[in-house]
Parts: sequence; C-alpha cells; structure tokens
Amino acid sequence: MYKTVLPTDHLTYKVSGNTVTIRDCKETISGALAIPLTYDGKPVTSIGNMAFKNCGSLTSVIIGNNVTSIGNWAFEGCHSLTNVTIPDSVTRIGSVAFRGCSSLKSITFEGNAPSSLGTDVFKYLPIGATITVPVGATGFGETFGGLPVIIQGELEINTFSKSASPFSLNFESISGLTYIIEVTHDLKQWGELGEVQGTGSSVEFTDWREALFQKQYFRLKLVE
Repeated sequence: MYKTVLPTDHLTYKVSGNTVTIRDCKETISGALAIPLTYDGKPVTSIGNMAFKNCGSLTSVIIGNNVTSIGNWAFEGCHSLTNVTIPDSVTRIGSVAFRGCSSLKSITFEGNAPSSLGTDVFKYLPIGATITVPVGATGFGETFGGLPVIIQGELEINTFSKSASPFSLNFESISGLTYIIEVTHDLKQWGELGEVQGTGSSVEFTDWREALFQKQYFRLKLVE
C-alpha cells in the first residue's frame, strides 16, 4: 500500500504492517531535509532504493533515529548535498548509496559502523570528504568506505590545573578544518569557548579564564 503525503513534503511512503519505507521523492525538493521519525503513526525504518536519486537541490540530510536501512542508490547524484547525519540505528547502507554526491564533504555517524556496507557507497565524492564518528564507536578504522575517519572529541590533554585556569588542550588536527572548543560544568549544557584552525599537526588551545566552577569539562567539535 502506497501513500503520498501533502505536496509540501514531496515524499512517497510505503506502509508495510507497522513499518514505513520512503520510496520516492520529487526531484524538485530543495534545501535541508530531516527524515521524519514516523508516518501515519508508524516508524519510518527504511530509505528505499533510489528514493532520493538525483535530487540535485538537497543541501543537507538528517536521518531519523528509527531508520535501520539505507537502500542502493538512495542518494546517488544529489550535486548540492554537503552534509549527512546517520544515526546509530542504521545497520545497513546499500551499494552506491551516496555515489556521485559531488559536494558531500561531511558524513557524520552518531554511533557504531553499520554491520552491512555495500560497494562504492562514497565513490566520486569531492576531495577532502571525511567521516566523523564519536569517541568509542566501533567498526571504523582509519578509513571507512574509502574515506578518512575523524574521531569527534578525541583529545590529548597535556596539562591540567585543578584551578582550571589556565587549562590547555592539545590535539592532532587536519589542515583546513575548523575546530570548536566547548566547555561545561555539568555535562548537560555546553557553551562555545573558542575556535582553532587545523594545521595538519598538533595544535594547542588554552583557557585563560578564571575558574567559574569547581569542575569544568571540555570537548572538541568540527565545524561542518
């Protein structure tokens, strides 16, 4: 059974029992897209084969946490797509799913590597395209699907002061990338402290502020 949503959504769904697959999308869709978590009260679990193929005006995609499978050719040829976020729920990415996305430089995985990865998934992406993964994620090596892997938040701290002033972070960087240093005292609310430009070697950031809390925590993020 197929159901087509309102024209403003541009998506066509297939409902099978209690699960939903995105089967098609109008190629005129443009801008940023968040794959919905549910449709008609049922979880969207799959992005079908060729669902977004040649949607040349898509600029970014955030895939919903219910999606477990991305089909073959799902985003092939999308020439404006610059970044994609893939949740931990995804266990399969089909062959050539992102092939030929000539502007796609940033792929972020929010969890472990999919257990099933097709062939040529990231073929013909631009020079400098990278995959970013969280600390502790499994299944990734120095490269994944032919792209270099960056571990988000992996820091080498060389100095530490109990007073938290000054506090220095030292980490290996990639030339041309911008890193944001964030700080928190409760591991819940984070605030931006500063930016560091990658040099291709080790760089250092020092927090010269007076200590605001008894304990402070720092993390590193890539600017997309």
